[in-house]
Amino acid sequence: MGSISAKSYGDDLDVFGDGAVRIMSCQALVVRLANTGTVVLPAGVIPQRANLERRIMTETPRVAPETVWASMTRLQRIIEAERAMVIFHHDPEQWKTLGMLPKFYD
Repeated sequence: MGSISAKSYGDDLDVFGDGAVRIMSCQALVVRLANTGTVVLPAGVIPQRANLERRIMTETPRVAPETVWASMTRLQRIIEAERAMVIFHHDPEQWKTLGMLPKFYD
């Protein structure tokens, strides 16, 4: 089994050292796939499409609101610049449209 050559970029972690899978310090995962393109999994920072579109926080954030706003802004820049697919973890309507096993994103 090969070794993982993770690289740290500030508080971010580039899992394979090639930019393909990056764990962001803002509680998100950015994955760059050869065919699908960039996929952003924004975790608690942007739980639903409405949060991104309206730039709103829901409930009480577990971190300082300034940190949430900075994280949302950072992710929004990546999403727009790379035309990323965003998978919202609390958006049941979106989940109906996503490819589930045996389908996959590559």
